[in-house]
Amino acid sequence: MVTDERFQGDEMLTARKWYDDLRIGDQAAHIYHSKADQGRVIIDALNWMDDESRLVMISDRWDDDPKQSRSRVLDAAMDEGRFIIVPARRPFYASGRFRPEALKDVISVERDRALSEGYRGLVTIWDLEWLKDEPDDFEAHIVYQSTLPLSGLPSNLTLIWQYKASELTSQQLERVMRANQLVLEDGKLSRQFWLVANSTMGRSPRGRGNVELTWTSETANIDNL
Repeated sequence: MVTDERFQGDEMLTARKWYDDLRIGDQAAHIYHSKADQGRVIIDALNWMDDESRLVMISDRWDDDPKQSRSRVLDAAMDEGRFIIVPARRPFYASGRFRPEALKDVISVERDRALSEGYRGLVTIWDLEWLKDEPDDFEAHIVYQSTLPLSGLPSNLTLIWQYKASELTSQQLERVMRANQLVLEDGKLSRQFWLVANSTMGRSPRGRGNVELTWTSETANIDNL
């Protein structure tokens, strides 16, 4: 595995956060182990975003009670309009069966709304906890998800999929890991490539500059971010 000089030295490792290496346009799977863990990543996403971006949470659970079990940071972001919650089941089952491709419809609607309200970027977090009881729908979701990097999504869209580890089978977790080149778990962001990649180029939203990393076909774990 090829390492990057930015990750050498205890001080540099300690100071970094997982989202320092998230890039606009990335798609990442977040494997979380508690609601607090899930919530921290949502707050992290807000900290990572610039002021001209909006965070859209696709979830039914988080919208049951707008003020329940949420931090003041999230409540303030909602009041400002930088953080909104949209339904999960309704748009994906509008035809009576699960349509994973409805994600593009949701993204299109929310992107147009964000642009009309003065936002230039969109971060979408999809809470997929409800898929645990729908194995066929889960598989359809994974198959569709694996095609998204080649489907021409907007370049200013960043996607994070959230899965609760305890509510998925080991086989389902493996499917999630294999379908995503970026996986976040326990505060560690891993970039996984099955083939050798010459470089990965990207930019962070708050002007941290361009970064070039070279990876082998092994999983490249960015530890202690």
